[in-house]
Amino acid sequence: MKQNIDTRTVADLIKDAGYEHSRHECETEDGYIVQLDRVANKSAFNVILFMHGVLDSSQTWVVHGRDRSAAYLAHRQGFDVYMGNFRGIYPRKLAPWKQKSAVSYWNYNIDHLAKYDIAAFIKTIIEVKVHEIKKMIVL
Repeated sequence: MKQNIDTRTVADLIKDAGYEHSRHECETEDGYIVQLDRVANKSAFNVILFMHGVLDSSQTWVVHGRDRSAAYLAHRQGFDVYMGNFRGIYPRKLAPWKQKSAVSYWNYNIDHLAKYDIAAFIKTIIEVKVHEIKKMIVL
């Protein structure tokens, strides 16, 4: 029986919609590697960060197509769009220094998402935007 399953990634969906995609791996202070997808608008000064809910991923912000997805609508309004993926979303990674410890990957709670994951996303967004703005200013 043939199943109708869409196997496209977030990157595929963004590119198929005609937008530039980039992905950033962010290391949290407590040693998790979390992913940040981007619908790039490099000349934009306004940034928006979308975060998914429980048992979801950044795909939720681009899956409804070019005309109905929140990420694309924000991009068309002039935002540089970032979409974070909390720890636990594939691919699950730990920083090399944490892999050597005996601590289990799943040893975290929802408070860690707010305290560490979001902080890592914001830090990365600031670093990326500052770098891009400096490049625009330098003649």
